[in-house]
Amino acid sequence: MADLMWSTVKEPLDTTLCFDKESLDLAFKYFMSPTLTMRLAGLSQITNQLHTFNDVCNNESLVSDTETSIAKELADWLISNNVVEHIFGPNLHIEIIKQCQVIL
Repeated sequence: MADLMWSTVKEPLDTTLCFDKESLDLAFKYFMSPTLTMRLAGLSQITNQLHTFNDVCNNESLVSDTETSIAKELADWLISNNVVEHIFGPNLHIEIIKQCQVIL
């Protein structure tokens, strides 16, 4: 259900690399849900954005200023939203830890 809602809300309209704060904020709301399924869906969306960014950077021979800027924005977003603290916080679950390797 969460994946269906996500695909409805956010269709990939462009293929340019950019920092998508709105998608990350929505994914973070999913991640903060008390329901494990919703938390996993949010975490999946966060890690998908990180994987996409990593894939683009790994395929480029030189890292551009844009990629450096996006990397900083992603890192700042993860820090400002205390994502790591929420992963290991009071709602700790083994499935969350299994899915968050790219974040850690």
